[in-house]
Amino acid sequence: DGRITSYSIDLVNFFLIFQDAETLSADLRDIAVDGNTAYVAAGASGLHVVNVTNPAVITRTSTIGALGQVSGVVVRNGIVYLATDTAFRIMKPGAGGALESAGSIALPAFVRFTVSGSIAFLGIPGLNRLISVDVSNPDAPRELGRFAMPASSSPFRAIEASGPFIYVAHGNAGLFAVSAENPSALQVIDSSGPDFPGATFDAISLLGNRLAAHTPSLNTKAQLFRCADD
Repeated sequence: DGRITSYSIDLVNFFLIFQDAETLSADLRDIAVDGNTAYVAAGASGLHVVNVTNPAVITRTSTIGALGQVSGVVVRNGIVYLATDTAFRIMKPGAGGALESAGSIALPAFVRFTVSGSIAFLGIPGLNRLISVDVSNPDAPRELGRFAMPASSSPFRAIEASGPFIYVAHGNAGLFAVSAENPSALQVIDSSGPDFPGATFDAISLLGNRLAAHTPSLNTKAQLFRCADD
């Protein structure tokens, strides 16, 4: 319904308790929170910036347009990374703290990506390629390589990263662990195939060395994996 909503969590019973809602725009696609600010990817409306300092009173502070169709957003250390229909875009704080455009790389439309350290990993469904990008200089991102993923009819449903390892929920192709020790030459090092042959994975969440993955093809269950350090 075009709103961002805040909840608190009852840490005894783990209930969600409604706090507030703020109407933004009709087509909200992704959200990332950094400190007291939420960044909301809003399709053709651009990027909404919302103050969430007080979860009981959340307030939109600005909307940044002229970005194309914004479908995905990741924030790291105040730098905002965007997936759009024409490019991978980077924004950084400018004078007075307001966001301003930094660098970009023209690419086909994509939604899912992650940033680990100075490297971004972008899942481009139209190409079925996992692209690594050096973002150490936000003003001049640099493509490092394109890695062909196994064929999937619903590629790149979710991407997470921890250090030099990337985890990709790749739809009906399964769940993959990819080594990025050399970001210019990515390599699949493991997959869900041996344990869950034919399973579809459409969402993942990484916390420490635990990876939770959703499998709608297996009675809509969540699978929990331990990520080995090696």
